[in-house]
Amino acid sequence: MMARQGFYFAARLGSVCLLALACLQAQQPLTSLSALHAISNEAAARSLPATFEGVVTYYEKGNIDLFVQDGDAAIYVETTPDLQIIAGDHVRVEGVTRASFHPEIVARRVTFLGHGSLPAPVKASFTQLVHADLDCRMASVRAVVRAANVFTDGPRKSLLLDLLIPGGPIQAQVAEGGTNVDLAPLLDSTIEITGAVAGRFDSKNQMTGILLEVPSFSSLHIVTPAPRSPRQLAPRKFDEILQSSHIQDETERVRVEGTITYYQPGAAMVLQDGSNALWVDTLSEEPHAIGTRVLASGFPDVRNGSVVLTKGEIESTKSNVPVSIANLDANELASGAHAFELVSVEGRLIMRLRETAQDQYVITSRGHVFSAIYRHPERGLGVPLSPMENVHLGSRVRVTGICVLDQGDQFRGEVAFHVLLRSPGDIAVLAGPSLLSVGNLVIVLGVLLVLVFVVIAKAFLLERKLRRQDATRAFAVERWRNRVIDGINNAIPLRDTMLQITELLSFKLQAEFCWIEIDMEGTVGHCPTDRKTAALEIIEHDIPARSGPALGRICVGFKKGGSTGRVRPEAFENAVRLAALAIETGGKYSELVRRSEFDALTNAKNRFAFDRALDLAIEKQNKSGGKLGLIYIDLDEFKLVNDRYGHQIGDCFLQETALRLSRHLRSNDMLARMGGDEFALLVADVKSREELGDIARRLQSCFDTPFCLPVAEIPASASIGCAMYPDDASTPAEILEQADASMYRAKRERRRIGHPIETTQSGF
Repeated sequence: MMARQGFYFAARLGSVCLLALACLQAQQPLTSLSALHAISNEAAARSLPATFEGVVTYYEKGNIDLFVQDGDAAIYVETTPDLQIIAGDHVRVEGVTRASFHPEIVARRVTFLGHGSLPAPVKASFTQLVHADLDCRMASVRAVVRAANVFTDGPRKSLLLDLLIPGGPIQAQVAEGGTNVDLAPLLDSTIEITGAVAGRFDSKNQMTGILLEVPSFSSLHIVTPAPRSPRQLAPRKFDEILQSSHIQDETERVRVEGTITYYQPGAAMVLQDGSNALWVDTLSEEPHAIGTRVLASGFPDVRNGSVVLTKGEIESTKSNVPVSIANLDANELASGAHAFELVSVEGRLIMRLRETAQDQYVITSRGHVFSAIYRHPERGLGVPLSPMENVHLGSRVRVTGICVLDQGDQFRGEVAFHVLLRSPGDIAVLAGPSLLSVGNLVIVLGVLLVLVFVVIAKAFLLERKLRRQDATRAFAVERWRNRVIDGINNAIPLRDTMLQITELLSFKLQAEFCWIEIDMEGTVGHCPTDRKTAALEIIEHDIPARSGPALGRICVGFKKGGSTGRVRPEAFENAVRLAALAIETGGKYSELVRRSEFDALTNAKNRFAFDRALDLAIEKQNKSGGKLGLIYIDLDEFKLVNDRYGHQIGDCFLQETALRLSRHLRSNDMLARMGGDEFALLVADVKSREELGDIARRLQSCFDTPFCLPVAEIPASASIGCAMYPDDASTPAEILEQADASMYRAKRERRRIGHPIETTQSGF
């Protein structure tokens, strides 16, 4: 009991001392690297002041990373990219502490004190490096070169070496000189290399690899040349590759504890502990529920820049912990900072795909397109798959699951990702599809037609009253009414419909003159040649629109004093209503027809119209025994235009392409945009393959002159493929496939001989 009290007192005294030390540090700056190494990350997070001197072990102008060493201690400093210092310089650093992998410094000022030499390097072991014992210090290793490649890091190019030392692999980045060196002699050679020790980290500050920052190629020396050049090796068959493998893995098993957020029996499990998440490869098929706290042991590894655990063994603690879900947007997930975390993200559904192994929902959100994937637990068991969630395309949805990075380095920009769903219910509909769709437009057209028939029905009832009064007049009115109905339903031209309305109104009012004035058709009907000298009494009535200015006006002319008792308001109102309905319905019908057949961006035919025209053309050629040609056009590297100048300039690029191609068409040819940057040309009545080739060459010449767009003069090129019916294919699908394959052969040939796209002003 006394021992416990003594321990408790000592702990309290230690806490008081630490608190007093923290207060003192808040007032007095830390003046040495050894003092900085003595503080914890919790203390560093309080932005303690620090002023110290040391020798630069790594700095490159244009970068913000600075390593400073003093004796056996070194530290990372974040500074400005414009310092006039080099490795070996003596500097004074003033700044504040910050929590990171280890405590580090955010510099407020870096003062140059004088030139000097680099500290003597430490002979480093893999254990020291992987434990980060030599972080930011100068070290040297003897290693075998496994790979050597030129590496682009922002505005500079460096040499990136994959090295193998006793204990494991590391990497070295040589800042200068390596890009002009023949790299072949380095491969498989044993080298001595010296540099500042750095590391590779994931978005959660977990170490994922070892990196040496080497100032120049002169810091690398070949100790033992490679036994032979890789170019001298005899090629092997694929099934013999494994015969040369020798693996000695001394990685120790580790054990972790976390809460299950995702589990796919026999494949993988994801654990979460606070803000950290870990992917575990496991063959375990034991039942484990989401939210269960478990212990997992396995071997650490790195995948897509994140730490994972392989060959996992799972042990349940029989306790459940509430699982928190982070509500994030697509930009945050694309940053890579939430790998393997349980997240929720919203977007609009653009595609659904049912596969044997999984259900896939393709979602767009904030400029990103990603997949939400549900793996079928029933696959391979002979059990029917559960039905796929019935979510309509265009719906706004929220998906909940594990964020998985597809590939890439999150520290070099946004990365692709997908979301693994835990159950079919992890996709929830927030709002239905937008009202502006083809289906809804068809419904609106149907409603308009119903309204037309309602108005027609009312007109029919009115005409029945007149028919009872005068059989002859009823017959005439019925004839005109039927023609007006045909006109409203676009069976006859709008001008003829307007003429029938004027004749009907003139007949009802017994007027000498009746005409309609509308902007799109001018004057229609029986209009006096000179209204001023005709001695007429003219009555006018505007044709109102549902919105905006009037559509036109109806005019009736009577001889002076002859309109008394003959002007019937209901006749005028019916004529105005019919005229307005005919004009608006005709305009909307024409616009809907146009939208269904033309691409809105380029004004070329769309895929639907092209497929229909191709079917009709093949049917015609089958009857006549003639031939037709199909030319498929794909713009080369069009994605670079969008990436460089934005989608607005990309749209202008597509419009200019369609305009140039259309100038080379014959009267009976059809140009269509098949989607994206692909176009197709249907060539009717082609005589021979040579004639089709001449047309293709004319189309190719469209791209000889650069496109003069608002931001730059952009050269362009396209890959063109041709196919003929019936020489190359017997169905519409086959001729499309043949032309597409021919186009891809042309594209591969252009890439083989090299035809890069470059702009004359800024380039890519």
